[in-house]
Amino acid sequence: MDENGIPFGSWFNMPGHNTDAAWMPFAVEMPTRGCVLNEVTLEENNTQHDDNIHRQTKDEIVFESVSLESREVEHFELYLKAVDNYSLPSALQTLQLNSYERNLDVWRQLWRTVEQSDVVLIVCDVRYPILHLPLSLLHYIVRQCKKSPLVLLNKADLVPRHVLDKWMEFLPLYFKATGVVSADEAEAASTGVVCDIPLLPFTSLPVEETAFGAEGNGNPTRRRKKKKRHAKLYEQLRTGKLQLPETSTSDEYDEDEDACGGSSQDEEENHKSGRVKGDGEYMYAETDNFKGMQKAERELTCDKREYNELQIVSDMISLLLQKCRAMCANKTHVTCSTGGEGRGGEEAFLRIGVVGHPNVGKSSLLNCIRGTKVVSVSATPGHTKHLQTIPIPSEQVMLIDSPGLAFPVFGLPRAIQAVVGTHQIAQTRDPQSGVAFLASHLQIERLYGLRKVDGADDTLEWSPYELCESYAKKKGYFVKHGKGALDVHRGAIEILQEAYDGRLVLFFAPPDPMWLESSQFRKEICPYLLMELHLPGTVNA
Repeated sequence: MDENGIPFGSWFNMPGHNTDAAWMPFAVEMPTRGCVLNEVTLEENNTQHDDNIHRQTKDEIVFESVSLESREVEHFELYLKAVDNYSLPSALQTLQLNSYERNLDVWRQLWRTVEQSDVVLIVCDVRYPILHLPLSLLHYIVRQCKKSPLVLLNKADLVPRHVLDKWMEFLPLYFKATGVVSADEAEAASTGVVCDIPLLPFTSLPVEETAFGAEGNGNPTRRRKKKKRHAKLYEQLRTGKLQLPETSTSDEYDEDEDACGGSSQDEEENHKSGRVKGDGEYMYAETDNFKGMQKAERELTCDKREYNELQIVSDMISLLLQKCRAMCANKTHVTCSTGGEGRGGEEAFLRIGVVGHPNVGKSSLLNCIRGTKVVSVSATPGHTKHLQTIPIPSEQVMLIDSPGLAFPVFGLPRAIQAVVGTHQIAQTRDPQSGVAFLASHLQIERLYGLRKVDGADDTLEWSPYELCESYAKKKGYFVKHGKGALDVHRGAIEILQEAYDGRLVLFFAPPDPMWLESSQFRKEICPYLLMELHLPGTVNA
């Protein structure tokens, strides 16, 4: 793969199975509650006169809750049957349905998150953004719920800058061409649908060179170690133990080793006040329970690059919150519920809902914003099981984290789902298919320095099995506790995990924006990007 990524038109091509892949994912309309929530809870009250308001009893509330739940279950069962038996047009008959979320409780968490949010933050992996922005999700948030979304292009350090810039140019035009957003301000004012969706690149690991530049550097674990190291710095920053200046210049972050020196008088004053100050003007706030002050001081004064990166992350977080506040303040684009009414007269928090596919970095993002490990993080898709509310009083913000879920789409081979992380890698039945996809774009044998186990010529074409076998041998993976044959399956699983973690660099090249005006897009692609379902006996939410 060159520095431009996987060319558009061959994103999902599997070796020997190209007819099963689409140019873009064709999304199926996502499930809803099956009824309008207000009709269930307020139907009787709306028929009463103001002077004779019906007071609901506890039994009536319980009955309505059970009634709503039963409607949701009935509607969801109909939805699953309709999706599994969806009749595709003849031109798309070869496309297969992906592995999608079939747990109603997980969908309920998504509904609640969107309903409760003032701004909906859609997190997507910038390596494969088109996969993480299905039109079904965008249509639900923008058109059905009339919410204002912000798309966060996460893990921006894993792609070259010019690729990121092209995605930033393409996606707004894509939203317009597909009719997700309003065509103009007049339509936005009359319908309450936003006329644009802001995009914001983000990474918790900013670096000068991208992961593409690190492909041949022989140190594939550097990003993982750096991620762990930064976790402690985020905690110090967001809890107030580490305070960064509001403005800084690159001149403050030179690499001079003599920067570890300083005035003894200043050090004495800082120790008396409970602070440590380095040449970069970074300061630790006074705290009674902050142990390891001397170690922190050494890191602070001697490793300015680490704290320079921390400052960049802090600025990105501030920009993110600033954009969310601006979106909420714009009454033309979104009706916010951050007023003081109905909340005891207290100043209300801005509620930011975080949604998206599994494994796009939602929990890590929240950890970065919050600064403490209030959200557990795992490389297993769907690790967050329930909706979580995370208050940040200092910012007057309430974060609402929902479980990641996979949306139903056609044209995305399941092997690629494992590569991009939307399907649990450890549960992949045929991981070698995913390795075959990787091998069609990357020279895996060269990146890992593999040699064929049977002694064959290494310059000849490698099969997926040979790659997994050689990798297992290099790692020492054997079945039956090392006494049997090589554990080829484990080798394949780990190679897929390497791709997800960014240690194998793979990303999509964005289409040319002019393609959106072509007849191919208008006639062959756009009509199927969101396929509607007509379920009998139900009312759309």
